[in-house]
Amino acid sequence: MAKAIAGESYAESVREVVIAAAVEVASLDKLKELTLVHRQRHSLLRPDDFDPVGGSNTDKKWEGRIRSALMTLRRNGEAALIGRGKYRFFI
Repeated sequence: MAKAIAGESYAESVREVVIAAAVEVASLDKLKELTLVHRQRHSLLRPDDFDPVGGSNTDKKWEGRIRSALMTLRRNGEAALIGRGKYRFFI
């Protein structure tokens, strides 16, 4: 795994965990878990990451940021949605 850089984006974090774990196909839940651990390990969590989204008590901001990061990887051709909550990576 490449050395984490201060201010690493969520897209960069997802890319890092996919490369480090040699993931070809993963569920959204597994990606959330791996990315959260990566960001905790490298002290990359933002102060508001665990704040609830809107009026929700269950959805946290970090989860939405991971979903946004996956959209970025899809736009860049580095990932594809292959099923409900399943992603294939081309990294």
